Amino acid sequence: MSDGGMSHAEVYVYQGPGASQVSSSLLFSSLRRCLCAASYRVLPISPQEIRKGDWVENCAAVVFGGGYDLGFLDALGQQGTKVIRRYVLNGGTYLGICAGAYFACDYIQFEKGSKMEVCGPRPLQFYPGQCLGAVTPNFKYGSERGAAALPITVTAGAVPTLGKDTTLHVYVNGGGFFSPYSSTTTSSSSPPRRQVETLARFVSLDGQPAAVVRCEVGEKGGVAMLSSPHIEHAAFELNPTDRYLLKFQRQLRDSDQLRELFFRAFLEKGKLTTRSVMSVL
Repeated sequence: MSDGGMSHAEVYVYQGPGASQVSSSLLFSSLRRCLCAASYRVLPISPQEIRKGDWVENCAAVVFGGGYDLGFLDALGQQGTKVIRRYVLNGGTYLGICAGAYFACDYIQFEKGSKMEVCGPRPLQFYPGQCLGAVTPNFKYGSERGAAALPITVTAGAVPTLGKDTTLHVYVNGGGFFSPYSSTTTSSSSPPRRQVETLARFVSLDGQPAAVVRCEVGEKGGVAMLSSPHIEHAAFELNPTDRYLLKFQRQLRDSDQLRELFFRAFLEKGKLTTRSVMSVL
């Protein structure tokens, strides 16, 4: 997609309990840099506003970024999650990154067996399976201690301008991987039709599990775009003095042009219009 051709609409980014302030700031920056400014306004939305529900009328996408999904659950309650689910089933777009990706799966398993363990079903049920993490050790909330630059391979179909499978390094901090149900396993509530396309895989993990997926939800064109790694984080926006980030900032910088192309493609596969770019790889 290119600039123009879409009426003005809002892209709402969740702001409330569970949302990381740093992650939200970087998410806002990336969305405003990559989306067509003539087509969208990128705005915050609170749990109270989500529960009210009138935002869906002019919404191009609702976005949940990094943080912790128990905060999302507690703040939104059943009413808020039902509003989001109904919006997507009626043809809307959900973007979930890191915690927002966990939140959109049928079931999550985070740091099982540790003091930080969070395991259980989730109500949105956009991805027919589980999100299992963290994929890197030493995770700590509010810290870069467990962050890493992991290689992912993006499929040729995910970024048509590349024309081939491409490997790049992306920032990961607490994210999981997507594990689909087996053919003999189903969700207890038998949700509407869901079809999944894997856009990228963690190539350094056993079995090369899915890192980024596109989920078609229901019969009205609803889409959930889910990314475990922070593909929205530009290398130049990360803290250049953090002792943990210093270990892999060069890898992120070397992959940043590819990452930007992939993030734009991620948005476009979510039915959003991106700004025109003057040059591509």
